[in-house]
Amino acid sequence: MNNHLTIALHILIGTLVSCLLGWYNEYPIVYSDLGTYLKYGFLTEVPIDRPLTYGWFLRHTSLAESLFFSMLAQALLMVVVLYIWVQAFFTRAKVRWYYVSLTVLSLCTSFSFEVAQLLPDAFTPIVFLSSTVLLMKPISKLNQWTLGIILVFSIATHSAHFLLAFAIIAGAVGLRWFKYDIHWGRIRQAFLITCIGSLVIPTTSLILDDGFYLNKGSSVFLFEKLCDLGIAEDHLRNTCDKTHHSLCPYVNELNGDFLWDRKSPLYKIGGWDGARGELDQLNREMLSISEYRNNFIQSSVNSGFRQLLTWEIEEPTMHEAPIYPIEEYLRPNEVDMYLSARQSTGNLSLTGFNAFLNAVIYISLSLLVIGIILFPQIRPILITLLTFLAANAFVCAMFSAVIHRYQCRVIWLVPLLAILVIENLISRFPARTTQA
Repeated sequence: MNNHLTIALHILIGTLVSCLLGWYNEYPIVYSDLGTYLKYGFLTEVPIDRPLTYGWFLRHTSLAESLFFSMLAQALLMVVVLYIWVQAFFTRAKVRWYYVSLTVLSLCTSFSFEVAQLLPDAFTPIVFLSSTVLLMKPISKLNQWTLGIILVFSIATHSAHFLLAFAIIAGAVGLRWFKYDIHWGRIRQAFLITCIGSLVIPTTSLILDDGFYLNKGSSVFLFEKLCDLGIAEDHLRNTCDKTHHSLCPYVNELNGDFLWDRKSPLYKIGGWDGARGELDQLNREMLSISEYRNNFIQSSVNSGFRQLLTWEIEEPTMHEAPIYPIEEYLRPNEVDMYLSARQSTGNLSLTGFNAFLNAVIYISLSLLVIGIILFPQIRPILITLLTFLAANAFVCAMFSAVIHRYQCRVIWLVPLLAILVIENLISRFPARTTQA
C-alpha cells in the first residue's frame, strides 16, 4: 500500500510539473481547432475532418466546467506512461532519473507546451512510449493493461496515429530480424492492441454516422495537397473541355486556401460533404497518371525530409474560433479566463526559447549517435525513435503541408532518450575505474 501511495505521489507531482507552461499562461494553450473538438464532443457528432474521440475526451474530462481539468487529465495520462517508461528502460536510481527527465523535459523542451496545449498532438508521443515498453520490456500485468488501454485511446485520437503505431511494430520486426531480443509474443500483443485502437475511429463512425471510415474528409485533404502541387489545376485545364466537373469554372481559384477559406471553390461546389464524391473521383484520375503520381511521391519525400527538421514551437496567439464553444459548453467565466491568459493578451512569447530548443535537440541527437555506437543494450530503442520521427514526418508531409507543430509534438522524445544515453554513460565509467 505504501509503495502504491508513493508511486501515486510521484505521478501527481509529475502531472503538476508537466503543466508548467499552462500554469504560466494562466490557462491551457489554445489552438484554433479546439472549437471544433469542443463542439462535436458535446454534440456527440462525428466531424467530417477528424475523429470524434478527442472531442469526447474534452467533454468528459472538462466536466462541462473548465478546460483546466482537461489539461490535468492529459498531463496525468502522459506522466503515467512516462513513469512506466522510465521504470522499464532505466536500470538504476529510477525515481531519480524520472525526476531528472521530468525537470529537463519541462524546462528545456516542447514537452510542457504539448501537455498544456489541448490538441490530440499530446497523444502522438504516448503512442511511441507505450508501444516501445510493450514491445521491448517485460512489465507487470497491471502495467500491461494500463499501457494497453492508454495506447488504444491514443491511437483513436488521431487518424494518423495507427500508421505510426504500425511503423513502430514494423521496426520491431526488423530489429528482431537483426537478432535483437524482441519476443514474438510482445510483437503479437502490440499488434493486437494497435488493431483494436485502429478500429475505434471507424466503429464510432459506423455507430454514429452510418459509415465505416477513418476520416470522411480524406479525399478533400488529398485534393488540397494536389492543389498545392499545381497538379489539380493542370489536370482540370487538360480535361475540362471533355468533362463536366463542377470545379471547371473555378480552375483559376485553386491557388488559395482550398480547405478553410469560405470563399474557396470547395464551398461553391457543395462543401466538404457535397464535394467529397467528385474530389475522390478527381484524386483517382490524377494519381492514375504516372506523371502526376511521380510528382506527388517526389514532393511527399522532399516535404518529409523538410518536416524532419521543422520542429520549433509555433508562437501561441489568441484564437477567436474556440470562444463560442467555450462560452456555450463550459462554466460562465471560462471565456474570461481564456481572454485574460497570457496567450490572449500577447504576453506568451516563445520565440527566444526556440533557439534554446534547437541547441538542446542537436546536442541530444549527438548523444543518440553516441548511444547507438557504444551501447548495444539500448540501441533498439534509439533506432526505433529515429524510425518513429521519420514516420511522423513523412506521414504528415504526405497528407498536409510542412508545419512546425507536426514534428514539435514528438521532438521532445529526443532529449528523453538522450537522458537514457547519459544514464548508460554514467553507469559505464565507474565500472572501468573499479577495474583499474
